[in-house]
Amino acid sequence: GSVEEALKLFDAHRPDAVVLDLQLDDGDGCLISSQIKSGNASCAVIVLSNFGTSAFRHWALSSGADHFFDNALEFDRVLEVLRDLASRRSARV
Repeated sequence: GSVEEALKLFDAHRPDAVVLDLQLDDGDGCLISSQIKSGNASCAVIVLSNFGTSAFRHWALSSGADHFFDNALEFDRVLEVLRDLASRRSARV
């Protein structure tokens, strides 16, 4: 969706992890990742893109994302990260 929709969902639910597309209708996931991190530094931010170049990877990670994955080549890594986060969370409880 849009940047506004994503931020509203984040504020309403305050998740432990967020998966963002690099491209949104009116902005990009990097803009949102920096806003999410400023409001909740412990939230894991994962950015996905069809543009898996090193420049986009660097941009996403320097904008606050914890992970950047290329949709075509690394999509399965998103599930690995989410499983790892879930297991660490359940170990704390």
